[in-house]
Amino acid sequence: MPTDSRRAAPGRPAHPILIDTITAAVAVNVSPATIRSWQHRGHLKPKGRDHRGRTTYDLADVMDASERSSKESR
Repeated sequence: MPTDSRRAAPGRPAHPILIDTITAAVAVNVSPATIRSWQHRGHLKPKGRDHRGRTTYDLADVMDASERSSKESR
């Protein structure tokens, strides 16, 4: 259980796991261009930038976007 007053949604870590675009793409087996497309279309919100200036995403958000995308393509 999180130590602060915020509670994580069921199945989600209490703190986000931040990953860059390439790692996000590998995690859900899509191209980095697909991750950027999801961001552009509003399906995925960036969480900031890492020390190298790369866009970062919450891994759970990436997984959710992938799930929604696969449901839409069925």
